Amino acid sequence: MMQSRALHYFAQLHTFVDSAIDQGIFGGAVFFVKREGDWILHGAKGSLSVDSDEAPMDEDIIFDVASLTKVLVTTPAIMLLQEAGELSIDDPVADYIESFRDTEKLCITIKDLLTHSSGLPAWAPLYVFADDKDEAIEFISHIPLRYTPGEEIEYSCLGFILLGRIVELVSGQDIAEFARGHIFEPLGLRQTFFRPPRELLSRIAPTEHGNVYEQAKAAQFIEEFSTVASQDRWLASRLRRAKRRLDSMRREGLIRGQVHDSNAYFLGGVSGNAGVFSCASDVMKMAEQFLPGASGRKRNAILSPESVRQMITPQKEVGNQCRGLGWQLIKGNGTSGGRLISRSAFGHTGFTGCSLWIDPLRELAVVLLSNAVCPRYKPDGMAAFRPAFHDLVVQFSDCIFSPAHA
Repeated sequence: MMQSRALHYFAQLHTFVDSAIDQGIFGGAVFFVKREGDWILHGAKGSLSVDSDEAPMDEDIIFDVASLTKVLVTTPAIMLLQEAGELSIDDPVADYIESFRDTEKLCITIKDLLTHSSGLPAWAPLYVFADDKDEAIEFISHIPLRYTPGEEIEYSCLGFILLGRIVELVSGQDIAEFARGHIFEPLGLRQTFFRPPRELLSRIAPTEHGNVYEQAKAAQFIEEFSTVASQDRWLASRLRRAKRRLDSMRREGLIRGQVHDSNAYFLGGVSGNAGVFSCASDVMKMAEQFLPGASGRKRNAILSPESVRQMITPQKEVGNQCRGLGWQLIKGNGTSGGRLISRSAFGHTGFTGCSLWIDPLRELAVVLLSNAVCPRYKPDGMAAFRPAFHDLVVQFSDCIFSPAHA
């Protein structure tokens, strides 16, 4: 009986992914699932894009994992520096970002950035307001806060761009070099990098055709920013520049092998908010450092147990949102992890169509990589697909392991 139910959910999973491909939610996807250290599901479906001329998807394809960068690189980098005594997450950001001093941002801490509770806006098109990395940081320091630090939660890419800069200032390396030496190489990751080499281009899933979606967002931001900029002479001068240069920042052709996120692209492909390219097996290796060992197995980890504990336990709760350090935690319903994953689960998504959810109670890790923005961003498809996909994965895995979970 248990075997027949498992086969039922296994078939449903494959049918569900096939249906998403048929609907054009993505051209193809790779999914890897481990439970208690064992592979229980892995596969690749579809092609590298919705274009039927593209090559078939396979399990070794490399994806732009977008905001998974935040939890797989940037947050671990901060925690490693804390373990080394180089910083504390309770330090004010102004200790490292000089332009935050003598401003309303003086009280923002590194922890506020990690929990998306700094008061910074979610996003700004830095690439039209700034000429280089230093000006981008200066621009963030001039943007008014949306709320008092620590009082609300608003997911902020700007906060993680700052965290990437802090890693660079403290370590003396850009975050790509730091990640290679302290994360990628120690974990034996062979297909994970910022700025992937050109010779791998045919193995990389393409993303959007141009940066149409982000350019539209940038135009709207510029229009709405006029009132704010009128109160700050420095911002007003940058706003005039942004209006002049917006059209020149349009990206043409299919984006492939270059980071999709325009701010990360402007920052040289290396940023704390996005920029990592990886394959499903490498993402799974990174995920396993956050899983407890089972049956005496030793956890392959670069982080101390205390750092992992801090990252995956509640650090900030506001309304129906709950954040660890970097990770989204479960509170209420409505996460991309679905309804059936345990209440101790944590996860993150990537704008390009990627996600990672980890259920420590089940010792379950679910890697889902797709390039759903190819060739155009579609606002609703992945939002509905992800939770339903994870519910089917949990049902399938529970049929195999037959536990009772809450």
